[in-house]
Amino acid sequence: MAHRTLTIVFADMQGFTSRTSRQTRAETTQLIQRLRERVQPIVAAAGGTLVKQFGDGFLMTFESPTDAVLAGVKVQEALRAYNATVEPQDRIQVRVAVNTGEVTQEQSDVYGEAVNIAARVQELAEAGSVLLTESTYLAMHRAEVPTIEVGKRALKGIPEAVRIYRVAAEDGWPAFGRRGWLVAALVGVVAVGGLLAARGLSRPPTPEALPAVETPPEVDVLAEAIPADAPAEVPGEVPADVAIEPPPEAPAEPESVPAEDPAAAELLATILQQVQSYNDQHVALREQLSGVESSIRDWRREVARVRLALPRAEGQVAAALQALPGVRENHQQQVNTLVERLRGRGDDYSAGYLTADLAQYEAQAAQWEATLQAHLATLQAGQPSHKELDRTVERAWDELSRVRMDLAGVTSEINALRLLTTWDPRLDQMATTLEALGGRIAALGEATVAVPGELDARQQEMAAAESGLTGWTDFQTQWRTYLTAWR
Repeated sequence: MAHRTLTIVFADMQGFTSRTSRQTRAETTQLIQRLRERVQPIVAAAGGTLVKQFGDGFLMTFESPTDAVLAGVKVQEALRAYNATVEPQDRIQVRVAVNTGEVTQEQSDVYGEAVNIAARVQELAEAGSVLLTESTYLAMHRAEVPTIEVGKRALKGIPEAVRIYRVAAEDGWPAFGRRGWLVAALVGVVAVGGLLAARGLSRPPTPEALPAVETPPEVDVLAEAIPADAPAEVPGEVPADVAIEPPPEAPAEPESVPAEDPAAAELLATILQQVQSYNDQHVALREQLSGVESSIRDWRREVARVRLALPRAEGQVAAALQALPGVRENHQQQVNTLVERLRGRGDDYSAGYLTADLAQYEAQAAQWEATLQAHLATLQAGQPSHKELDRTVERAWDELSRVRMDLAGVTSEINALRLLTTWDPRLDQMATTLEALGGRIAALGEATVAVPGELDARQQEMAAAESGLTGWTDFQTQWRTYLTAWR
Protein backbone atom coordinates (compact mmCIF):
# COMPACT_ATOMS: atom_id res chain seq x y z
CA MET A 1 0.00 0.00 0.00
CA ALA A 2 1.42 3.37 -1.05
CA HIS A 3 0.29 6.98 -1.00
CA ARG A 4 0.78 9.08 -4.12
CA THR A 5 -0.46 12.28 -5.70
CA LEU A 6 -2.15 11.40 -9.00
CA THR A 7 -4.69 12.84 -11.38
CA ILE A 8 -7.90 10.81 -11.42
CA VAL A 9 -10.15 10.64 -14.49
CA PHE A 10 -13.69 9.27 -14.38
CA ALA A 11 -15.65 8.64 -17.58
CA ASP A 12 -19.01 6.98 -18.05
CA MET A 13 -21.67 6.69 -20.73
CA GLN A 14 -24.81 8.76 -20.47
CA GLY A 15 -28.07 6.84 -20.78
CA PHE A 16 -26.39 3.44 -20.45
CA THR A 17 -29.01 1.98 -18.10
CA SER A 18 -31.93 2.84 -20.38
CA ARG A 19 -30.08 1.46 -23.41
CA THR A 20 -29.31 -1.86 -21.75
CA SER A 21 -33.00 -2.33 -20.97
CA ARG A 22 -33.72 -2.22 -24.71
CA GLN A 23 -30.75 -4.35 -25.86
CA THR A 24 -29.76 -7.96 -25.73
CA ARG A 25 -26.74 -9.02 -23.66
CA ALA A 26 -24.69 -9.46 -26.81
CA GLU A 27 -25.53 -5.93 -27.98
CA THR A 28 -24.61 -4.49 -24.58
CA THR A 29 -21.29 -6.33 -24.63
CA GLN A 30 -20.55 -4.97 -28.12
CA LEU A 31 -21.44 -1.44 -26.97
CA ILE A 32 -19.01 -1.62 -24.04
CA GLN A 33 -16.34 -3.10 -26.28
CA ARG A 34 -16.71 -0.26 -28.81
CA LEU A 35 -16.33 2.29 -26.02
CA ARG A 36 -13.28 0.52 -24.58
CA GLU A 37 -11.64 0.35 -28.03
CA ARG A 38 -11.81 4.13 -28.25
CA VAL A 39 -10.80 4.94 -24.68
CA GLN A 40 -7.97 2.51 -23.93
CA PRO A 41 -5.55 3.51 -26.76
CA ILE A 42 -5.89 7.20 -25.87
CA VAL A 43 -5.18 6.54 -22.20
CA ALA A 44 -2.13 4.41 -23.01
CA ALA A 45 -0.75 6.98 -25.47
CA ALA A 46 -1.08 9.73 -22.83
CA GLY A 47 0.85 7.70 -20.25
CA GLY A 48 -2.20 6.91 -18.17
CA THR A 49 -3.36 3.73 -16.48
CA LEU A 50 -6.80 2.19 -16.90
CA VAL A 51 -7.31 1.10 -13.29
CA LYS A 52 -10.65 -0.58 -13.75
CA GLN A 53 -13.81 -0.68 -15.80
CA PHE A 54 -17.23 -1.08 -14.24
CA GLY A 55 -19.81 -1.59 -16.96
CA ASP A 56 -19.93 1.65 -18.94
CA GLY A 57 -17.57 3.51 -16.57
CA PHE A 58 -13.80 3.86 -16.51
CA LEU A 59 -11.44 4.87 -13.70
CA MET A 60 -8.05 6.09 -14.94
CA THR A 61 -4.95 7.62 -13.33
CA PHE A 62 -2.27 9.90 -14.74
CA GLU A 63 1.02 11.25 -13.45
CA SER A 64 0.54 14.51 -15.39
CA PRO A 65 -2.61 16.65 -14.84
CA THR A 66 -2.18 18.18 -18.32
CA ASP A 67 -1.96 14.76 -19.99
CA ALA A 68 -5.06 13.66 -18.07
CA VAL A 69 -7.18 16.60 -19.25
CA LEU A 70 -5.91 16.30 -22.82
CA ALA A 71 -6.72 12.58 -22.78
CA GLY A 72 -10.29 13.41 -21.71
CA VAL A 73 -10.56 15.91 -24.57
CA LYS A 74 -9.23 13.34 -27.08
CA VAL A 75 -11.75 10.76 -25.85
CA GLN A 76 -14.57 13.22 -26.54
CA GLU A 77 -13.11 14.03 -29.97
CA ALA A 78 -12.83 10.35 -30.85
CA LEU A 79 -16.42 9.73 -29.83
CA ARG A 80 -17.63 12.76 -31.82
CA ALA A 81 -15.93 11.33 -34.89
CA TYR A 82 -17.49 7.93 -34.22
CA ASN A 83 -20.96 9.38 -33.63
CA ALA A 84 -20.82 11.15 -36.99
CA THR A 85 -20.66 7.76 -38.74
CA VAL A 86 -23.51 5.94 -36.97
CA GLU A 87 -27.24 6.29 -36.52
CA PRO A 88 -28.46 8.54 -33.67
CA GLN A 89 -29.62 5.58 -31.58
CA ASP A 90 -26.15 4.02 -31.80
CA ARG A 91 -24.19 7.09 -30.67
CA ILE A 92 -22.03 6.99 -27.53
CA GLN A 93 -22.20 10.04 -25.26
CA VAL A 94 -19.66 10.18 -22.44
CA ARG A 95 -19.16 12.45 -19.43
CA VAL A 96 -15.58 13.03 -18.20
CA ALA A 97 -14.36 14.46 -14.86
CA VAL A 98 -10.75 15.08 -13.75
CA ASN A 99 -9.37 15.69 -10.22
CA THR A 100 -5.87 15.80 -8.77
CA GLY A 101 -4.97 14.78 -5.23
CA GLU A 102 -3.44 12.20 -2.93
CA VAL A 103 -4.70 8.63 -3.33
CA THR A 104 -3.92 5.30 -1.75
CA GLN A 105 -2.67 2.60 -4.10
CA GLU A 106 -3.22 -1.00 -3.11
CA GLN A 107 -2.32 -3.66 -5.65
CA SER A 108 -4.13 -2.58 -8.84
CA ASP A 109 -6.71 -0.31 -7.21
CA VAL A 110 -6.76 3.31 -5.99
CA TYR A 111 -9.02 4.99 -3.48
CA GLY A 112 -9.25 8.08 -1.32
CA GLU A 113 -10.97 11.47 -1.24
CA ALA A 114 -9.42 12.50 -4.57
CA VAL A 115 -11.19 9.54 -6.23
CA ASN A 116 -14.48 10.38 -4.48
CA ILE A 117 -14.32 14.01 -5.64
CA ALA A 118 -13.68 12.95 -9.25
CA ALA A 119 -16.70 10.61 -9.11
CA ARG A 120 -18.96 13.36 -7.71
CA VAL A 121 -17.82 15.91 -10.29
CA GLN A 122 -18.47 13.39 -13.07
CA GLU A 123 -22.12 13.29 -11.95
CA LEU A 124 -22.36 17.04 -12.70
CA ALA A 125 -20.89 16.77 -16.20
CA GLU A 126 -22.95 16.95 -19.36
CA ALA A 127 -22.61 14.52 -22.25
CA GLY A 128 -19.65 15.46 -24.42
CA SER A 129 -18.06 17.71 -21.78
CA VAL A 130 -14.90 17.53 -19.67
CA LEU A 131 -15.02 18.99 -16.14
CA LEU A 132 -11.97 19.47 -13.92
CA THR A 133 -11.48 20.60 -10.35
CA GLU A 134 -9.42 23.54 -9.19
CA SER A 135 -6.59 21.27 -8.00
CA THR A 136 -6.16 20.01 -11.57
CA TYR A 137 -6.60 23.48 -13.06
CA LEU A 138 -3.82 24.94 -10.90
CA ALA A 139 -1.45 22.03 -11.47
CA MET A 140 -1.84 21.64 -15.23
CA HIS A 141 -0.29 23.66 -18.08
CA ARG A 142 -3.23 25.99 -18.67
CA ALA A 143 -1.94 27.35 -21.98
CA GLU A 144 -2.57 23.94 -23.56
CA VAL A 145 -6.19 23.59 -22.47
CA PRO A 146 -8.61 26.56 -22.68
CA THR A 147 -11.07 26.39 -19.80
CA ILE A 148 -14.09 28.24 -18.44
CA GLU A 149 -14.75 28.60 -14.72
CA VAL A 150 -18.09 27.08 -13.73
CA GLY A 151 -17.90 28.10 -10.05
CA LYS A 152 -17.95 26.40 -6.68
CA ARG A 153 -20.23 23.40 -6.25
CA ALA A 154 -21.21 21.46 -3.13
CA LEU A 155 -20.52 17.75 -3.62
CA LYS A 156 -22.22 14.95 -1.70
CA GLY A 157 -19.97 13.57 1.02
CA ILE A 158 -17.30 16.30 0.54
CA PRO A 159 -17.12 18.78 3.47
CA GLU A 160 -16.10 21.85 1.43
CA ALA A 161 -17.39 23.21 -1.88
CA VAL A 162 -15.13 22.51 -4.85
CA ARG A 163 -14.39 25.04 -7.60
CA ILE A 164 -14.99 23.47 -11.01
CA TYR A 165 -13.82 24.36 -14.51
CA ARG A 166 -15.07 23.21 -17.91
CA VAL A 167 -12.86 22.57 -20.94
CA ALA A 168 -13.92 24.93 -23.71
CA ALA A 169 -15.22 23.39 -26.93
CA GLU A 170 -13.37 23.68 -30.23
CA ASP A 171 -15.15 26.86 -31.32
CA GLY A 172 -14.25 28.60 -28.08
CA TRP A 173 -17.74 28.28 -26.54
CA PRO A 174 -18.59 26.01 -23.62
CA ALA A 175 -20.44 22.78 -24.18
CA PHE A 176 -23.90 24.22 -23.48
CA GLY A 177 -23.67 26.45 -26.58
CA ARG A 178 -24.00 30.08 -27.57
CA ARG A 179 -27.66 30.40 -26.58
CA GLY A 180 -26.71 29.58 -22.98
CA TRP A 181 -24.31 32.53 -22.96
CA LEU A 182 -27.00 34.83 -24.35
CA VAL A 183 -29.44 33.76 -21.67
CA ALA A 184 -26.73 34.38 -19.07
CA ALA A 185 -26.15 37.84 -20.56
CA LEU A 186 -29.89 38.60 -20.38
CA VAL A 187 -30.03 37.51 -16.74
CA GLY A 188 -27.01 39.70 -15.98
CA VAL A 189 -28.63 42.75 -17.63
CA VAL A 190 -31.85 42.24 -15.67
CA ALA A 191 -29.92 41.79 -12.41
CA VAL A 192 -27.91 44.99 -12.90
CA GLY A 193 -31.07 46.88 -13.82
CA GLY A 194 -32.76 45.66 -10.67
CA LEU A 195 -29.76 46.67 -8.56
CA LEU A 196 -29.73 50.21 -9.95
CA ALA A 197 -33.50 50.56 -9.54
CA ALA A 198 -33.25 49.37 -5.93
CA ARG A 199 -30.70 52.12 -5.25
CA GLY A 200 -32.95 54.81 -6.65
CA LEU A 201 -31.10 55.39 -9.92
CA SER A 202 -34.21 55.74 -12.05
CA ARG A 203 -32.77 58.29 -14.49
CA PRO A 204 -30.27 56.81 -16.96
CA PRO A 205 -27.30 59.04 -17.83
CA THR A 206 -27.21 60.61 -21.26
CA PRO A 207 -24.21 60.48 -23.61
CA GLU A 208 -23.81 64.25 -23.43
CA ALA A 209 -23.53 64.23 -19.61
CA LEU A 210 -21.11 61.34 -19.26
CA PRO A 211 -17.44 60.83 -20.11
CA ALA A 212 -16.66 58.20 -22.71
CA VAL A 213 -16.45 54.73 -21.14
CA GLU A 214 -15.69 51.35 -22.62
CA THR A 215 -18.73 49.10 -22.91
CA PRO A 216 -18.93 45.42 -23.84
CA PRO A 217 -20.14 44.57 -27.34
CA GLU A 218 -23.92 44.57 -27.71
CA VAL A 219 -25.72 41.25 -27.97
CA ASP A 220 -29.09 41.00 -29.67
CA VAL A 221 -30.63 38.95 -26.86
CA LEU A 222 -34.22 39.45 -28.05
CA ALA A 223 -33.37 38.16 -31.51
CA GLU A 224 -32.11 34.94 -29.90
CA ALA A 225 -35.10 34.73 -27.57
CA ILE A 226 -37.81 35.07 -30.28
CA PRO A 227 -38.47 31.77 -32.11
CA ALA A 228 -37.79 31.77 -35.82
CA ASP A 229 -41.33 30.61 -36.61
CA ALA A 230 -43.11 33.31 -34.53
CA PRO A 231 -45.80 35.15 -36.55
CA ALA A 232 -44.72 38.56 -37.72
CA GLU A 233 -46.85 41.60 -36.95
CA VAL A 234 -48.20 43.44 -39.98
CA PRO A 235 -47.62 47.18 -39.59
CA GLY A 236 -50.65 49.37 -40.03
CA GLU A 237 -53.30 46.69 -39.39
CA VAL A 238 -55.52 47.21 -36.32
CA PRO A 239 -58.50 45.08 -35.27
CA ALA A 240 -61.83 46.59 -36.32
CA ASP A 241 -63.17 46.72 -32.77
CA VAL A 242 -60.34 48.88 -31.47
CA ALA A 243 -60.82 52.64 -31.65
CA ILE A 244 -57.85 54.65 -32.77
CA GLU A 245 -57.31 57.80 -30.76
CA PRO A 246 -55.49 60.74 -32.28
CA PRO A 247 -52.03 61.43 -30.87
CA PRO A 248 -51.89 64.09 -28.13
CA GLU A 249 -51.01 67.55 -29.20
CA ALA A 250 -47.45 68.63 -28.49
CA PRO A 251 -47.21 71.19 -25.66
CA ALA A 252 -46.60 74.71 -26.77
CA GLU A 253 -43.02 75.90 -26.34
CA PRO A 254 -42.56 78.73 -23.83
CA GLU A 255 -42.30 82.11 -25.44
CA SER A 256 -39.22 83.00 -23.41
CA VAL A 257 -36.60 81.21 -21.36
CA PRO A 258 -35.94 82.66 -17.91
CA ALA A 259 -32.42 83.83 -17.22
CA GLU A 260 -30.08 81.36 -15.49
CA ASP A 261 -30.25 81.51 -11.70
CA PRO A 262 -26.73 82.25 -10.31
CA ALA A 263 -27.44 80.29 -7.14
CA ALA A 264 -28.58 77.26 -9.15
CA ALA A 265 -25.51 77.50 -11.36
CA GLU A 266 -23.25 77.62 -8.31
CA LEU A 267 -25.03 74.62 -6.78
CA LEU A 268 -24.67 72.69 -10.03
CA ALA A 269 -20.95 73.47 -10.14
CA THR A 270 -20.59 72.28 -6.53
CA ILE A 271 -22.40 69.03 -7.33
CA LEU A 272 -20.26 68.37 -10.39
CA GLN A 273 -17.11 69.10 -8.40
CA GLN A 274 -18.21 66.69 -5.66
CA VAL A 275 -19.09 63.99 -8.21
CA GLN A 276 -15.69 64.44 -9.89
CA SER A 277 -14.04 64.03 -6.49
CA TYR A 278 -15.94 60.77 -5.98
CA ASN A 279 -14.89 59.66 -9.45
CA ASP A 280 -11.22 60.31 -8.62
CA GLN A 281 -11.57 58.31 -5.40
CA HIS A 282 -13.24 55.53 -7.33
CA VAL A 283 -10.39 55.38 -9.87
CA ALA A 284 -7.85 55.27 -7.02
CA LEU A 285 -9.77 52.41 -5.38
CA ARG A 286 -9.79 50.47 -8.65
CA GLU A 287 -6.01 50.83 -8.95
CA GLN A 288 -5.58 49.80 -5.32
CA LEU A 289 -7.81 46.76 -5.85
CA SER A 290 -5.83 45.80 -8.96
CA GLY A 291 -2.63 45.61 -6.90
CA VAL A 292 -4.30 43.59 -4.15
CA GLU A 293 -5.87 41.27 -6.74
CA SER A 294 -2.49 40.59 -8.34
CA SER A 295 -1.00 39.62 -4.97
CA ILE A 296 -3.94 37.43 -3.96
CA ARG A 297 -3.93 35.71 -7.35
CA ASP A 298 -0.23 34.87 -7.00
CA TRP A 299 -0.59 33.68 -3.39
CA ARG A 300 -3.66 31.63 -4.28
CA ARG A 301 -1.80 29.80 -7.02
CA GLU A 302 1.28 29.18 -4.85
CA VAL A 303 -0.72 28.09 -1.79
CA ALA A 304 -2.60 25.57 -3.93
CA ARG A 305 0.67 24.24 -5.36
CA VAL A 306 2.12 23.74 -1.87
CA ARG A 307 -1.16 22.19 -0.73
CA LEU A 308 -0.65 19.46 -3.30
CA ALA A 309 3.07 19.09 -2.57
CA LEU A 310 2.79 18.77 1.23
CA PRO A 311 1.09 15.34 1.27
CA ARG A 312 3.56 14.09 -1.32
CA ALA A 313 6.56 15.22 0.78
CA GLU A 314 5.02 13.73 3.92
CA GLY A 315 4.39 10.44 2.09
CA GLN A 316 7.99 10.24 0.86
CA VAL A 317 9.42 10.76 4.35
CA ALA A 318 6.97 8.26 5.84
CA ALA A 319 7.91 5.71 3.15
CA ALA A 320 11.62 6.19 3.91
CA LEU A 321 11.00 5.66 7.61
CA GLN A 322 8.95 2.57 6.90
CA ALA A 323 11.73 1.11 4.78
CA LEU A 324 14.56 2.14 7.12
CA PRO A 325 14.44 -0.89 9.50
CA GLY A 326 14.61 -3.27 6.55
CA VAL A 327 17.60 -1.39 5.10
CA ARG A 328 19.44 -1.53 8.42
CA GLU A 329 18.72 -5.23 8.82
CA ASN A 330 19.97 -5.90 5.30
CA HIS A 331 23.26 -4.11 6.04
CA GLN A 332 23.68 -6.05 9.28
CA GLN A 333 23.21 -9.36 7.47
CA GLN A 334 25.73 -8.40 4.79
CA VAL A 335 28.32 -7.29 7.38
CA ASN A 336 27.81 -10.42 9.51
CA THR A 337 28.26 -12.60 6.42
CA LEU A 338 31.50 -10.79 5.58
CA VAL A 339 32.74 -11.06 9.19
CA GLU A 340 32.12 -14.82 9.27
CA ARG A 341 33.93 -15.20 5.96
CA LEU A 342 36.96 -13.21 7.24
CA ARG A 343 37.16 -15.17 10.47
CA GLY A 344 36.89 -18.39 8.51
CA ARG A 345 40.02 -17.30 6.66
CA GLY A 346 41.72 -16.41 9.94
CA ASP A 347 41.60 -12.67 9.34
CA ASP A 348 40.36 -11.68 12.79
CA TYR A 349 41.83 -8.19 12.46
CA SER A 350 39.72 -7.34 9.41
CA ALA A 351 36.70 -9.00 10.99
CA GLY A 352 37.04 -6.84 14.10
CA TYR A 353 37.57 -3.75 11.96
CA LEU A 354 34.39 -4.46 9.98
CA THR A 355 32.44 -5.17 13.17
CA ALA A 356 33.44 -1.76 14.53
CA ASP A 357 32.33 -0.16 11.27
CA LEU A 358 28.95 -1.86 11.62
CA ALA A 359 28.53 -0.31 15.07
CA GLN A 360 29.36 3.09 13.58
CA TYR A 361 26.83 2.52 10.78
CA GLU A 362 24.15 1.61 13.32
CA ALA A 363 24.77 4.84 15.26
CA GLN A 364 24.61 6.97 12.13
CA ALA A 365 21.50 5.17 10.84
CA ALA A 366 19.80 5.83 14.19
CA GLN A 367 20.63 9.53 13.83
CA TRP A 368 19.16 9.59 10.32
CA GLU A 369 16.03 7.87 11.61
CA ALA A 370 15.63 10.54 14.30
CA THR A 371 16.17 13.26 11.68
CA LEU A 372 13.52 11.83 9.36
CA GLN A 373 11.11 11.41 12.27
CA ALA A 374 11.58 15.10 13.11
CA HIS A 375 10.94 16.10 9.49
CA LEU A 376 7.80 13.97 9.38
CA ALA A 377 6.49 15.52 12.61
CA THR A 378 7.17 19.02 11.26
CA LEU A 379 5.34 18.33 8.00
CA GLN A 380 2.37 16.82 9.84
CA ALA A 381 2.24 19.77 12.25
CA GLY A 382 2.25 22.21 9.33
CA GLN A 383 -0.65 20.59 7.48
CA PRO A 384 -3.48 22.16 9.60
CA SER A 385 -1.81 25.56 9.43
CA HIS A 386 -1.56 25.36 5.66
CA LYS A 387 -5.17 24.23 5.33
CA GLU A 388 -6.22 27.31 7.32
CA LEU A 389 -3.96 29.40 5.09
CA ASP A 390 -5.68 27.90 2.05
CA ARG A 391 -9.08 28.78 3.48
CA THR A 392 -7.89 32.33 4.21
CA VAL A 393 -6.75 32.86 0.65
CA GLU A 394 -9.99 31.39 -0.73
CA ARG A 395 -12.07 33.68 1.50
CA ALA A 396 -9.99 36.64 0.32
CA TRP A 397 -10.53 35.60 -3.30
CA ASP A 398 -14.30 35.39 -2.84
CA GLU A 399 -14.38 38.79 -1.11
CA LEU A 400 -12.23 40.17 -3.92
CA SER A 401 -14.86 39.07 -6.44
CA ARG A 402 -17.60 40.78 -4.43
CA VAL A 403 -15.62 44.03 -4.11
CA ARG A 404 -14.93 44.00 -7.85
CA MET A 405 -18.68 43.72 -8.56
CA ASP A 406 -19.52 46.48 -6.07
CA LEU A 407 -16.94 48.77 -7.69
CA ALA A 408 -18.55 48.13 -11.06
CA GLY A 409 -21.89 49.16 -9.55
CA VAL A 410 -20.33 52.36 -8.20
CA THR A 411 -19.29 53.29 -11.74
CA SER A 412 -22.95 53.41 -12.82
CA GLU A 413 -23.97 55.31 -9.68
CA ILE A 414 -21.34 58.00 -10.20
CA ASN A 415 -22.44 58.42 -13.80
CA ALA A 416 -26.03 58.84 -12.60
CA LEU A 417 -24.97 61.46 -10.02
CA ARG A 418 -23.66 63.66 -12.85
CA LEU A 419 -27.27 64.29 -13.88
CA LEU A 420 -28.30 65.85 -10.58
CA THR A 421 -29.32 69.49 -10.59
CA THR A 422 -30.12 69.76 -6.87
CA TRP A 423 -28.41 68.34 -3.83
CA ASP A 424 -29.49 64.76 -3.30
CA PRO A 425 -28.96 62.31 -0.37
CA ARG A 426 -27.20 59.98 -2.81
CA LEU A 427 -24.27 62.39 -2.87
CA ASP A 428 -23.70 61.80 0.83
CA GLN A 429 -24.35 58.07 0.45
CA MET A 430 -21.61 57.84 -2.20
CA ALA A 431 -19.06 59.14 0.28
CA THR A 432 -20.06 56.41 2.71
CA THR A 433 -20.01 53.77 -0.05
CA LEU A 434 -16.50 54.71 -1.20
CA GLU A 435 -15.22 54.76 2.37
CA ALA A 436 -16.65 51.29 3.01
CA LEU A 437 -15.12 49.94 -0.21
CA GLY A 438 -11.74 51.41 0.74
CA GLY A 439 -11.97 49.67 4.09
CA ARG A 440 -12.79 46.35 2.44
CA ILE A 441 -9.87 46.64 0.03
CA ALA A 442 -7.52 47.49 2.90
CA ALA A 443 -8.86 44.50 4.84
CA LEU A 444 -8.13 42.28 1.85
CA GLY A 445 -4.52 43.40 1.91
CA GLU A 446 -4.29 42.80 5.66
CA ALA A 447 -5.91 39.35 5.35
CA THR A 448 -3.04 38.13 3.20
CA VAL A 449 -0.20 39.76 5.19
CA ALA A 450 0.55 36.45 6.93
CA VAL A 451 0.47 34.45 3.70
CA PRO A 452 4.13 34.97 2.64
CA GLY A 453 5.49 33.97 6.05
CA GLU A 454 3.29 30.88 6.41
CA LEU A 455 3.91 29.86 2.83
CA ASP A 456 7.66 30.29 3.23
CA ALA A 457 7.57 28.16 6.39
CA ARG A 458 5.86 25.30 4.56
CA GLN A 459 8.30 25.53 1.66
CA GLN A 460 11.28 25.51 4.03
CA GLU A 461 9.87 22.47 5.82
CA MET A 462 9.49 20.60 2.53
CA ALA A 463 12.99 21.66 1.43
CA ALA A 464 14.45 20.44 4.73
CA ALA A 465 12.61 17.13 4.41
CA GLU A 466 13.86 16.73 0.86
CA SER A 467 17.40 17.48 2.01
CA GLY A 468 17.04 14.88 4.78
CA LEU A 469 15.85 12.26 2.31
CA THR A 470 18.76 13.07 -0.01
CA GLY A 471 21.22 12.79 2.88
CA TRP A 472 19.83 9.43 3.94
CA THR A 473 19.97 8.15 0.35
CA ASP A 474 23.58 9.33 -0.05
CA PHE A 475 24.50 7.66 3.24
CA GLN A 476 23.09 4.35 2.02
CA THR A 477 24.92 4.69 -1.29
CA GLN A 478 28.24 5.20 0.50
CA TRP A 479 27.72 2.12 2.63
CA ARG A 480 26.74 -0.03 -0.34
CA THR A 481 29.93 1.07 -2.09
CA TYR A 482 31.93 0.33 1.07
CA LEU A 483 30.50 -3.18 1.44
CA THR A 484 31.03 -3.87 -2.25
CA ALA A 485 34.71 -3.04 -1.80
CA TRP A 486 34.97 -5.56 1.10
CA ARG A 487 33.56 -8.29 -1.07
